[in-house]
Amino acid sequence: MKYILAIATLGVLGTTALVAQDGPRGMFKQLDRDGNNVVTHEELLNEARQHFADFDHDGNQLIELAELPQEMPLRGPQKRRLERVKDRMEKRAERRDESHEPRMTVEEVEDRMRHSRIQFMARMDRDEDEQLTVEEFAAPLIKRFKKADIDGDGNVTLEEFEDTQKNMRRGRRDKRGKRQSY
Repeated sequence: MKYILAIATLGVLGTTALVAQDGPRGMFKQLDRDGNNVVTHEELLNEARQHFADFDHDGNQLIELAELPQEMPLRGPQKRRLERVKDRMEKRAERRDESHEPRMTVEEVEDRMRHSRIQFMARMDRDEDEQLTVEEFAAPLIKRFKKADIDGDGNVTLEEFEDTQKNMRRGRRDKRGKRQSY
């Protein structure tokens, strides 16, 4: 569940939407503004601030509930997952006879994947004042950045970034056999 929430949060931040063309490398290149193959904490914060500004319509450095869209957009992994579901549903429809209807339509699946602005605000608003600051907005991204910074130098190299992405996809397990959360 933590993995899904992290992906949803990053989807809103927009960084995962960059993955579509060139996988993790595409996302990394977008974050690495100066092109030195290292993403600094400041580069990451600049990306978060840019996406924060997309929602902060009145420019008061706070995102209020009214500034968020009624339904948060699907981005990155959510879009790819929906495409895979659509493909699977089409293949099943080809094999199924006319008398059996699917349990859910593609639209119903998409509606379930989409988060409302209230759900988004509840998940992101740490101090429960019904307003998001840049820090609250960027917190999930910063948490992932820190986990990706394997050597702890405050920067994430392409190798560290790819290793983290690979570990997330595999759903690595710790020594006790439990899934690690990213």
